[in-house]
Amino acid sequence: MDARSYDRSQTSRRAVSHLSENVEMYLETIYVLTEKGGRARNTDIARDWRVAPSSATEMVQRLAEKGYVRHEPYHGVELTPKGHRIAEGVVRKHRLLEVLLTREVGLGQAKASEYACEMEHTLPDEAEEWICGFLGHPRESPGGDPIPRGECCPLN
Repeated sequence: MDARSYDRSQTSRRAVSHLSENVEMYLETIYVLTEKGGRARNTDIARDWRVAPSSATEMVQRLAEKGYVRHEPYHGVELTPKGHRIAEGVVRKHRLLEVLLTREVGLGQAKASEYACEMEHTLPDEAEEWICGFLGHPRESPGGDPIPRGECCPLN
């Protein structure tokens, strides 16, 4: 499908769920911090965001109230299935965009990651699938991180 036939009524996960970019970014941070197992600590979240631990704790509490994370004080944070689905979608878009920007546009990895971070929140799901198919359903980002499998990806 070319750009002229793109249905502008298609929306991203964020637009459908009315999540703010900040919420998506916090969920993405928690996803990345817990990707290899375990829980994210508020101090790690605060460090990644370059905010005071109290600010990170406040946001984590809001995410818990909305059902996106489970938080046990002094034991860390983990995503709920609802939060995991959203975070995984953001991470998938980010990593696909990194592949696109490095492989097809020729950007360096750092610049590609910077741009991907800006673009991941507005990329419609349908465009994500087009990019994935165009790239041949990559399994890793340029940095070697796994790209979550999408519905468009073959099972093998």
